Amino acid sequence: MRAKAELLLSSVCDEQPRAQDCTDYGDRIEWCRLRARATDPESIGLYSASQVYVVEREVIPRGKNVKASKERCYAITSTVPLADGKINGQELLKTFRGHWTVEAKNHYYQ
Repeated sequence: MRAKAELLLSSVCDEQPRAQDCTDYGDRIEWCRLRARATDPESIGLYSASQVYVVEREVIPRGKNVKASKERCYAITSTVPLADGKINGQELLKTFRGHWTVEAKNHYYQ
């Protein structure tokens, strides 16, 4: 599945991000940049897939205990792409970041 997502996104990885977000956490700065592409279930092999996207996360340390890092997170969604690519990207990024809020609450706030 990841290989298919990477192949579909290879054409947009050099483009400007559809959405980006910078958050200052005090001891680190975190950048998230999203690139997306419309797809169909046949191309990705997943029922109801409408979009595939990649979020590049970069952590820039400000404190001694924070390590610099860069990673790519791939995702597939059934959310139908909006006509405005920038608004579509912002909505996908908001959803992506919201997912991690749920994860954090499940693991750390019990």
